[in-house]
Amino acid sequence: MNRWFQKGNARRFFRIDMPVKVFVQPASPVKDPEIYANGSHYYPPALRQQLDQEKNALLKWVEHIQDKKEPLKAIFHEIIDEVEFLGEVADLMAQGINPKQHSKYWLRLQKQWHGFESLNRLLPDAPKTHAYFQKIEQSFSVFYQSMLNTLQHSDAKHFEANAHLPDPLPMARMLELFADEKYSKIPLVQAIYHLGQYMRLHLEAYRQLNDDHIRLNAPEHWPEKTVNLSASGIAVPLQQSFKPFEKVDVLLYFEQKRQKLRFDGSIVNTRSMPDKGIERVAINFDLPDGETQNSLQSAIQEFELDECLDLTLI
Repeated sequence: MNRWFQKGNARRFFRIDMPVKVFVQPASPVKDPEIYANGSHYYPPALRQQLDQEKNALLKWVEHIQDKKEPLKAIFHEIIDEVEFLGEVADLMAQGINPKQHSKYWLRLQKQWHGFESLNRLLPDAPKTHAYFQKIEQSFSVFYQSMLNTLQHSDAKHFEANAHLPDPLPMARMLELFADEKYSKIPLVQAIYHLGQYMRLHLEAYRQLNDDHIRLNAPEHWPEKTVNLSASGIAVPLQQSFKPFEKVDVLLYFEQKRQKLRFDGSIVNTRSMPDKGIERVAINFDLPDGETQNSLQSAIQEFELDECLDLTLI
């Protein structure tokens, strides 16, 4: 195996950490799918480890709740079940399996969803707690309905992505509030906080699946990442993972020059980083043509020059 990414700078092409907009996807989509899938894995080891940590923390704090423990426990477990179902369906879609063609999933998806049923029983006694749960419910509902619409309008050759999938802002603001140290010992608040984080991870995995089907031709919307880059390969932090030696397309976009470069690549190494929720994916560029490689080398050198000019001389 070629291990250019482990050789320091003892290589033909110098490598450097630099920011760049990047898009990576398998060179070939899933073969013979029930629903079109590009072949990426959206529940990699780093994400699964994060999910386990959040769920364990959530269940621990639920057991420490004193007031109205049983009705609250029922709400938490209902939401966990619904969130995990959404995650399971998203994972199937990423594998090219269409839940619409499997009654086990489609009967449940097709049933009109009116919110978390056990939540309404909480309203008369605890309106403030009910309002917190509603923020979680609202965020979940948007993604659930979007997924349902995608399944209803997709087929083996087309994935109907939602170009306007919103950020779950009400829930995000609540989580930011509950992250404050003053709430760190309150069981109910901590349970809601970890429930929100658990849901957020699942929703972001689905967002990545959705967005990857609409971003390919919109490089200005690709996420900018700090990558380790040379003219012969790249190591990039990603939320999805790939199989060892898998062939991938690597697209780089240099915004200032409005220049898009495409490389055929092979996965040579993947390292999970659960603390950051990412996979560090190392990719070799396979026989890049001279013109594209020279353009990349030029972009790297321009970045190095800009960095030098920004240095303050003492």
